[in-house]
Amino acid sequence: MSWQTVRLGDICEIVSGATPKTSRKEYWDGDILWATPADLSKLDNAYISVTPRRITDAGLKSCAASVLPEHSVLLSSRAPIGHVAINTVPMATNQGFKSLVPNKKIADAKFLYHWLVANRSRIQSLGNGATFKEISKSIVSSIEIFLPPLEEQRRIAAILDKADALRQKRKQAIALLDSLTQSIFLEMFGDPFSDKQRNDQKRVDFAEVTTRITYGFTQPMSHLESGIPIITAKNVRNGHIDYGNVHYTSRSEFDRLTAKSKPEQGDLLITKDGAIGRSALVEGDAKFCINQSVCLVKPRHDLIAGQYLLHYLLSGTVQSRIEAMKKGNAIPHLQITELAKFPIFIPNKRLQTKFADKVERIGRVRAAGQVTIAKATDLFSSLQHRAFSGQL
Repeated sequence: MSWQTVRLGDICEIVSGATPKTSRKEYWDGDILWATPADLSKLDNAYISVTPRRITDAGLKSCAASVLPEHSVLLSSRAPIGHVAINTVPMATNQGFKSLVPNKKIADAKFLYHWLVANRSRIQSLGNGATFKEISKSIVSSIEIFLPPLEEQRRIAAILDKADALRQKRKQAIALLDSLTQSIFLEMFGDPFSDKQRNDQKRVDFAEVTTRITYGFTQPMSHLESGIPIITAKNVRNGHIDYGNVHYTSRSEFDRLTAKSKPEQGDLLITKDGAIGRSALVEGDAKFCINQSVCLVKPRHDLIAGQYLLHYLLSGTVQSRIEAMKKGNAIPHLQITELAKFPIFIPNKRLQTKFADKVERIGRVRAAGQVTIAKATDLFSSLQHRAFSGQL
């Protein structure tokens, strides 16, 4: 294996970014693309071609920013560490980057991109700082990697590209299934707040279709490595509960919670603090608890089907109305007293059941797709390990 150990600083120019003064209008809305770590967080592939903000030549000259040539490797160095992208056109960045401009005779940008993605945890562990972690230019320069010949780099990058493309297609298929569910909802029930609302739907307050609207525990809880999961607002996604990145509490603490705040199968969770209005249905009988950032709704199943209520809340116009109900600036929140008065349109129960059956069938396909994604992710991780250890 003709691989050599090199430092990133030996094969790339490491370039920091900067931000012109935001108070100077003449520095902004120019022709120079200007990226932030948040821009990279929104990408669904390896490349960045546009940025929400641009700076002028005067803005560029006023600070320590530089224009990176195309096919540089952007690496976020703080808030957070480890976002990676390749720019397809020249652009500058803010101070949250330590970007790599590869020596094209030695290093391939796509190979470096894949290496940085595969070693994100290692790079994050190099961060320093009390307020927030950051990696310096010298740290990035000193990172050592095994570097094969240029043609081998390109071959490895192409293999990883194909494997990652397969994984992304699986994710896109899941996203299409999610949009299909909303399309079926609109076809069967219409837009809840459109002017063409059907007359066969009764309008009531949210409280009338529930037996309880409350929220989770407010007292301090243990944060353990295992036990009963603690679900907070960040774990409630639209349509499902994410059990990743959770803390745990003990069974004894869970048992001491009042019955009113213990989620059960068929209940609905709604985020009430921060990003308000995200909703998920509790499926299965797994035990978990929620904190005060999550609202717990116990529907009256004799009046309303849980899947109908969930997708009613997830529909576009309903989400907009919930967003308009938020209070507070620093941490927006939703008051459950106002949620109790939120209008709910109730269609014929037979139609609700028909909709729930369709959602269940889509859910089975979605679950199978998630298994396929997990397998594709495992395959990709295995390929990454083999690729960067010279076994591919």
